[in-house]
Amino acid sequence: LLAVMWANRLMSRNVPVLFISTSTLCLFVSTTLYADSTKQLIHNAKTIPVLILDDIESERTKNDLWTMVLFDIVNTRYNNGLATIATTNEPDRIDSRVLRRLQHNAHVFIMKQNLSISYKKVENA
Repeated sequence: LLAVMWANRLMSRNVPVLFISTSTLCLFVSTTLYADSTKQLIHNAKTIPVLILDDIESERTKNDLWTMVLFDIVNTRYNNGLATIATTNEPDRIDSRVLRRLQHNAHVFIMKQNLSISYKKVENA
């Protein structure tokens, strides 16, 4: 919900945003990795100014190929200083290398079931 609100707000300001469920991205990678459409989707995920990865690790897979592709996307964005927003209900399931990249200089918002939101800044995690 919060990520959708961010996406809508950014798009209303003409900021290019790619909002994608990680389970959808994982499905594309695992079934059509070499298709031109999947290559384009991965390229867009690496280069768009704001990427929102919704429900990261919901795909419940420890597929090495998926983990490599996800790390490549997140690491490329990290190295290029591009904004990445990730949502998850299971932070302990995220690959440690991916998590380190996502947490470095991160702004962490935690939404509880009662819709209250807490915030913390993570510096050089």
